[in-house]
Amino acid sequence: MKSTAYSRRDFLRTGAAASIGLATGSIWVPKIIRAGGNETSRVVIVTDEQSFDGQNIQPDVVRVMVDEGIKALTDASNPSDAWLTIFPDLAPDMGIGIKVNTINHTYLPSHPGVAYPLAESLADTPLGPANFPLNQIVIWDR
Repeated sequence: MKSTAYSRRDFLRTGAAASIGLATGSIWVPKIIRAGGNETSRVVIVTDEQSFDGQNIQPDVVRVMVDEGIKALTDASNPSDAWLTIFPDLAPDMGIGIKVNTINHTYLPSHPGVAYPLAESLADTPLGPANFPLNQIVIWDR
């Protein structure tokens, strides 16, 4: 094992730089991945007793619920405008990922019967002469 000797000056310089980095690190993190401080989040709840028949999720009903929810969340008049509010730079060559969690079935499960209508709603968003390509949306678990 090779040992490196540091002068006292090098040690203090490195320690000071590390301290400054730790103290100001969150300043350099893009805002999109920082937790909101005093900002209020908006929550929309959409329910429909017809969305589940006791055994199966009804994707047609869920699709209407997704569209209504996204419109309510963004105050848009239609789902396409709502999606463009959330993704203002949406382009046909962009990839969108929808992460589901089918393992956690007890507390907070995700279900393909909800993810598929969500993807279909997004794919019905017109971008110029065509809609957003459904094959640019990936739904995955692990």
